[in-house]
This record gives sequence, C-alpha cells and structure tokens, in this order.
Amino acid sequence: VREYFRRYYRELKKKEELFIQEIETFHSTETRLMRNLRDILEIESSNMSEGCAYLEAALKGEREVEDAELAKLKNIFSEGLEYLRNFQPDAEELFSKKLRFSPGDDASKLPTAIANFGELTVSLPQFAGRYLPLEQSYLPRPMRIGYESDNYKYSSRRCEAEE
Repeated sequence: VREYFRRYYRELKKKEELFIQEIETFHSTETRLMRNLRDILEIESSNMSEGCAYLEAALKGEREVEDAELAKLKNIFSEGLEYLRNFQPDAEELFSKKLRFSPGDDASKLPTAIANFGELTVSLPQFAGRYLPLEQSYLPRPMRIGYESDNYKYSSRRCEAEE
C-alpha cells in the first residue's frame, strides 16, 4: 500500500518541481529582459548627460571645440534624441505578461479518483478464490450455529408450558 502511494506521490512531486522550474525560468528570463531594457535606457541617458556637460563647457569657453567636432556632436545628439522619441516599448508584450497555473480538464476528477483509490479485500477460506471487501468481513455471520438448549429456549413447547 505504501509503495503505491509513494509512487504516485513521487510523480506528483516531479510534476510540481517541473512547474516550479518553469516558473523560475520564466521569471529569470523576464527579469533579464527588464534589466537589459533598463541598462539600455541608462546608457542613453548617460550619453545625453555627458554630451550636455561637454557642450556647456564648450559654450562657457572652458573647453576648445572645433566646428567639425560640434557638427559631429550635433549629429550624435540628433540620432540619440530620435532614438528616444521613437522608443516605444510594447507595453503589452513587456509589462503585461502574467503566468497562470491551470490544472487541466481532468483535475476535477482527481479528488474523486483519490477518494476511490484502492480497496482492501479479505480472502475467506469458505469461499475459494473469492475476496470480500474488508468492511464486509467484520459483519456478523448470517447464520449462527447455536447449542441445542438455545433451540429449546425458543421452541413452541416451552412457550406452551409456561402459559
């Protein structure tokens, strides 16, 4: 009996571990994607901040900048701003994912199957090769072998003698 239950318990445990592993994989993948997105945006923000600081220093006269270098910075800024303006992460795809466990169509049958799982039977020598359910083996015998005096207690002669 224990072996049957252990086997099914092991199978359920394996299935549970598989689901947990898939959840952890999903979570780590989504976390990595969000971290990459954050890093990209931080790099763009840092580039813009550094560029602004460089240009401010040039405008204040703290730094010598050639015209060709200013034109190059202008193009870099324009491309960076265009990238940020056009950056529209797919909110549905990136931020709205939900993971849900669905037990399947047969899940409603599982409690009934567990409740009806197995049966203990008893082999009785008077019924060769026949097994009775365990609860029926405790029922009183339908025919009790009594003593001869028991027959006298309930006989019609005794009832007549008492009257």
